[in-house]
Amino acid sequence: MWAPASETWKAQGEFLPASDEDGGGRWVFAEPVPREGWPLKWNAVRFTAQTTPFRHLGFFPDMAPVWSWMREQKSVEAARANAALSGMGDAPVRWIIDDAAKFVAREVRRNRRYDGILLDPPKYGRGPEGEVWRLEEDLPRLLADCRRLLDADSRFLFLTVYAVRMSALALQELMRQLFADLPGKVEAGELGVREEARGLTLPTAIWARWSR
Repeated sequence: MWAPASETWKAQGEFLPASDEDGGGRWVFAEPVPREGWPLKWNAVRFTAQTTPFRHLGFFPDMAPVWSWMREQKSVEAARANAALSGMGDAPVRWIIDDAAKFVAREVRRNRRYDGILLDPPKYGRGPEGEVWRLEEDLPRLLADCRRLLDADSRFLFLTVYAVRMSALALQELMRQLFADLPGKVEAGELGVREEARGLTLPTAIWARWSR
């Protein structure tokens, strides 16, 4: 939609999406890129950016406000590696590879309680036994189960959603229904990356948050 900031601007890399929703896209670069990725740092956190078949580079700069405000096997391995880069290799972190909806349902049956929950569900997903996740259909049930893990002493639930045809207002109203009996407030908005040269903001995701 925007005009280029410079007529001589040329992309160094381009993502070519696959025809289905289940990943499979590929990156094409004008010049060779390091196979081990790019080491990056945000405040005291160190991590590695890598190309993925899902358009992103394994990290999301638009989530920086979320970082400040506070299942895949490959994802967990990357999280472990990034924790080690930040000097947290021996930290008491429990790494779980599981179906998130099934895990939350089990926690509800166990009468577990959480202080806070961060949710970043995909638009579409497929499990090893043919399970299918469609965000528009399955998110309300997942959020309802997450609500059962929180009580009046809990602190927050933060939800981010990408690449969907819904508004932040829709997420906000869904969460208002589910969290109506808890103290605190529900907010919603958009995440984006601001262009340095002209100050334009590229929208990347929508979010909703209950907090107290």
